[in-house]
Amino acid sequence: MPQLKLSKLLLLALLALVACQPAAEPVETVESDSTTVTLLFTESAYDPIPAFWLEDQEMIGGIAEMTTLIKDIRETEPNVFLFDSGDILTGALAKLTEGRLAFELMITMGYDAMAIGNHEFEYGHEIFAWQKNRAPFPVLGANFFYKDTDHPYAQAHAIIERNGIRIGVIGIMGQDAVSAIIPSFIAPLDVTVPSEAVQRSVDELRDQVDLIVLLTHQGKTAPMQTDAESDPRLQRDIDADINLAGAVTGVDVLFAGHADGRHTRAHRA
Repeated sequence: MPQLKLSKLLLLALLALVACQPAAEPVETVESDSTTVTLLFTESAYDPIPAFWLEDQEMIGGIAEMTTLIKDIRETEPNVFLFDSGDILTGALAKLTEGRLAFELMITMGYDAMAIGNHEFEYGHEIFAWQKNRAPFPVLGANFFYKDTDHPYAQAHAIIERNGIRIGVIGIMGQDAVSAIIPSFIAPLDVTVPSEAVQRSVDELRDQVDLIVLLTHQGKTAPMQTDAESDPRLQRDIDADINLAGAVTGVDVLFAGHADGRHTRAHRA
């Protein structure tokens, strides 16, 4: 099929709709006489309980508030696609339902695809493998395999088509995020080098889609719930994502999870 160039797409409202974080400003807008595509992105949307303990901050989180924002964007912008970069299976209600509620909320909100995060393994790889079966959207992990085999644990990529626009979506997890998982919970799996898995999926998808979106869950894992969490030298970053973007060819948009940071500026590889 003819490939639309990224410069001929209008990418609007590229939002980091992260629970407990404010929405980011639009990060890329290219005007042309061609198609308009709106990409929405979330990560680490931990729990549906509204956050009310920081009254001086606007748009701090809560699934109800986020769902309303997404609905408003869908009503005002064309060709909206909604993605998530992982960490949905954490929080009190996720634990109570072993992740069932998290998937049901994402189904209700109309997600198009998600990448696997380290918190998806809080109850072990078997529970997550079972729970992700309820999702009508692809749950992506291109570099997940059963140990010492080439048999995939998860779907590597998918093609999402809407109104004649075809978007290839790939999901991966980085090695540092893997280190945040209890080893026994992921022991039967191998998580391979992300760049190799990404390039393989890009090569498969490139001639069949208009745009390729990469959903990542990687980057430095900072200490949490300790005094070290406030040390700026230990803060999470997106260096691994910047390096990955430079190591592969053919990716148009990369949405980075796991960093949990307020990165409001687009980076061009």
